[in-house]
Amino acid sequence: MGLFNELSCYGKLMDALMRIKSGDFQSMEAGRMQFLDEAAPLLSTEPGLDTLMLLAPHLDESLLFLGRPWENPSALNPSLVHGTLKAGGRSFVFEALSNLRMLSIALGQYKVNNVSPFSAKKFLNEAVAQNIDCLFPTETEEARIKGNENEGKIALLYNYLLKHLSPLGLLDKILQEIEKLTVQRPIMTDKIVTLIHSGIKLCEQMNGMPGEFQVFARAVRTDVPVWGEIPGKELILACREMGEEMQATGLVSTRHCHLIQFLNRENPDLLPAAFGLSETGEQRFRSCQKEISLLIDTSIRTGTRQGIYGLACLMDRPDFQDALVYTLCKMPEIQPSRKIASRIKDAYSCGEEMVQPYIMSGMIQLLGLPLGVGQGYNPTCQSTRALSYWSQKNPLFLMDRYTETITKGYLELEFEGKPISSLYLSPVDLNQSIPLDPVSVVLIPHLHAIYAEMINRAIGRGEDVHKWINPAYYHLGVLEGFAQREKRPDFDLLFSSYYYPGNIFLEAWLPQPAGIIIYDSKGEPLGAHAILIQRIAKDQDGHSRVYFYNPNNDSMQTWGKDMVTSIAGNGEKPGEASLPFGQFLTCLYAFHYPL
Repeated sequence: MGLFNELSCYGKLMDALMRIKSGDFQSMEAGRMQFLDEAAPLLSTEPGLDTLMLLAPHLDESLLFLGRPWENPSALNPSLVHGTLKAGGRSFVFEALSNLRMLSIALGQYKVNNVSPFSAKKFLNEAVAQNIDCLFPTETEEARIKGNENEGKIALLYNYLLKHLSPLGLLDKILQEIEKLTVQRPIMTDKIVTLIHSGIKLCEQMNGMPGEFQVFARAVRTDVPVWGEIPGKELILACREMGEEMQATGLVSTRHCHLIQFLNRENPDLLPAAFGLSETGEQRFRSCQKEISLLIDTSIRTGTRQGIYGLACLMDRPDFQDALVYTLCKMPEIQPSRKIASRIKDAYSCGEEMVQPYIMSGMIQLLGLPLGVGQGYNPTCQSTRALSYWSQKNPLFLMDRYTETITKGYLELEFEGKPISSLYLSPVDLNQSIPLDPVSVVLIPHLHAIYAEMINRAIGRGEDVHKWINPAYYHLGVLEGFAQREKRPDFDLLFSSYYYPGNIFLEAWLPQPAGIIIYDSKGEPLGAHAILIQRIAKDQDGHSRVYFYNPNNDSMQTWGKDMVTSIAGNGEKPGEASLPFGQFLTCLYAFHYPL
């Protein structure tokens, strides 16, 4: 596009803005559509974006955004930017123009009373940081075929924004996002790894890497030395360093994976150091060394390397002995049904030789990180919660159901004395746009189908169906009493009388399933959600808090006006979220209690 064309477009766009501002409703809409249609081609080139930036200060006064979601820049949410851009069409154009308006504010070219340049820069940094992978799109045939048609324009827009923002400021946002996710110790780390790689590329543009980012950069190293040629003292030091860094980040590098495999073959005495084990973990390693060697052999490959961290965490479990170890070590003998093997291969784009390692590493990770399992983009919070619950309270039952589903291709649970088999139901297809762990890939379709059938059988009884479903679905350990807010005038008092810090009787029964309602900033209910109450304790300031497991992949969320869940800094264990007791009670609508 030449200079003449750009000037011509500028003139047409100004005419359209004047038409929006000065006309009646019909003329305003026609002018708005004219402007969007003229602006759309300009979003495909950097000179075009320059032209639109000249217009950015005039968009509000011309009423372009009037009556649209972008009308008030102070009310915009950076986490919604990418989804709207990806939607394409005129929504893409509106969102792109809104971002250019925000950039104009950030650069001081346009003043808005309720948005400072600092706030505008923060908004844009967060929007780009949350979608940093779009700055560096994958150049593969698969990406070309499956990619969204707007991906090139999205990358151009983000790079344009980045050019006018501070790369260091953006790297800070990326680092914050990485730290927020790693502290929750998820089983699936794809997003974290993508953020780290994008941060590395950003550092290359800056010709330097901040010290606090280096530990994460080392977590994605793929260079592998010939470990057998490393002198003894250097090898011991490498084991300690990698073990400590894995424990600090929850991430396993390809380099670390090859080290574990080497040590398992040649020098198993160094494995505790390479796992970063505590004294307790090392004692369990020594007592089960043969079994752990088998687990490494059957589960750990480059593609399943996160299983190393799961195994390290598993060795810290008090019940990592006897029946649990024996059952886990019998799993390599099971033969997956063709249906389940195909599902694993599709989920992880792997060959037949990787089916067993994924099956094994998946269970190892879930047992080691029971709070790290997430539902992704699937409406399966009940079923994902069940996996975490069983992993914590009934691991043998979990492994039995896993083995049953893998070998038979279906699952059977009981409800009120009658079996429900997924063989006769319609297991759901999973949305894997957020990758799922292997146990979820195997079990969730069947669990969700059975859960839906339990609802069909329990509905119409005049109370929340979970009064009957939870004790059956979760099998053992659910407290018999069930309180529903709308049915119990003493709901708050009842909860407070059982769920308080130091109630030793209740602690023996935790975690317990509970239902919460999430509210928007105006206090309007958005919907119900299933969680596990993990514990009630006082934080470092002496305030009572409820600590819980949230099946959503990112547990740091807004649950209502001035109500943001905490994931660190208030006494949370890895994978827990928490709220002050009173705020949690505001959201609680159903819980179990002892009779």
